[in-house]
Amino acid sequence: MPDYIKKMIPSAVILLIDAILFLLIPSQVKVLTDGLVTTRFMPYVVTGMIGLSAAVDLLQTFIKGRRAEAASTGKRYFSGKGFLRVVGAMAALAVYLMLMPTIGFVVDSVLLCVVTMLLLGNRNVKQILLVSVLLSFGVYCLFKLGLSLRLPAGFFFF
Repeated sequence: MPDYIKKMIPSAVILLIDAILFLLIPSQVKVLTDGLVTTRFMPYVVTGMIGLSAAVDLLQTFIKGRRAEAASTGKRYFSGKGFLRVVGAMAALAVYLMLMPTIGFVVDSVLLCVVTMLLLGNRNVKQILLVSVLLSFGVYCLFKLGLSLRLPAGFFFF
């Protein structure tokens, strides 16, 4: 077992105990007032902050351990270009979700697929268009026709 995994155990235990306490709050703390801030507010805030701190510590220990391991073996696990691709994909997904009610599921899904394939490094235009259109229409058919679910129509009515 790598050394950094051993260093992650205390934070993991704190995170587990905190999750249990967070789930026990409704059964242990009675609500005495109505509104946004009730008697459960502070226990939720405190357990949430403890859990967030433990998760951040766990992540930092993991990243530092992997970097040290990569430095000793000569491998790089985190690169600037890869990080920018992940951020770009997350931004594309956020734009996808915002545009879906306006331009519809199919067109928006085609655009998301194109952007994602470009971010992943595919430069074959025919392949990008073919996969994007087939994948989007396939998912549309599955949900709309197969499962009879409503999807956002947007400008193009499909």
